[in-house]
Amino acid sequence: MLGTPATIQEIPTKLGPPMQLFTYDPAQENTFTSTQGTAILIPANAFVNENGQPITTPVHLEMREVFNKADMVLAAMPTISNGRILESAGELYLSPQEKVKWADGKTIEMTTTIPPSVTSMNGMRLFSGASNPTVGCFNWDLVLDTGSALAVTGQALPQAKVTISSTLLNTGATWINIDKFLPEAPKDTIVANIPGDPVDVAKNTMAFALIRDRNSVLRLCDSSEPGTLQTPGIPLGTAVSVVVIRTLNSKMYFGRTNTIVDGKKYLTPNILEITPEALVDSLKLLK
Repeated sequence: MLGTPATIQEIPTKLGPPMQLFTYDPAQENTFTSTQGTAILIPANAFVNENGQPITTPVHLEMREVFNKADMVLAAMPTISNGRILESAGELYLSPQEKVKWADGKTIEMTTTIPPSVTSMNGMRLFSGASNPTVGCFNWDLVLDTGSALAVTGQALPQAKVTISSTLLNTGATWINIDKFLPEAPKDTIVANIPGDPVDVAKNTMAFALIRDRNSVLRLCDSSEPGTLQTPGIPLGTAVSVVVIRTLNSKMYFGRTNTIVDGKKYLTPNILEITPEALVDSLKLLK
């Protein structure tokens, strides 16, 4: 039975994709396989302390993986980079629990199966993120580090092989996203009217727009108008599902509505009480 999050900030840890834990042995090359089949390859002697001395004791690594729109919502990990919408072929989190640095010159590899909802890998690139905020809008930054790379392998079962350098990892990049920009087009926004208790994006309300024919999710972050949340610009003609999640008085509430962006839209989803299990199931049914 899933626990009810007391605030919006608890949703990623209580309802989002589980945090996985691996123990790294610095004396040898390590290979780990995640619950969703991501293969992680880390070379020997991959970590140093703050003084640059090699770490010789085990290091504990946290890992999360996000491949579908339901998990993007529950993990609060939308697909946007500086206002431009992205389509994701996988979001991967990897970070040591201990206070260590990645050793200079080391690279790690992560190989994932490409989600079936992604019909083309053309134009895919690497993006990185440094944290997982539940307040405000998460933003992905295009990876410019020349020591990091993306390769697509396989035919019958295409896979994405991600190489990440210690240079990038030591900037604080704990999240890596395989993404491509959606084509530029005229855009407009969606405004969700949210009745009831005042909207507080730090405590009780979050909303997302799920693009129906793409593996893409946007968070409604603009709360400048009281009682509303607004999307970034979405290309005209795009079919979306707008979902609102609220945590109020130890209960959860959920509403959704479908629309097509054909100009600025004002929506008022019907928000009803829901159990954590039913919320997760409802999100997984959305395409």
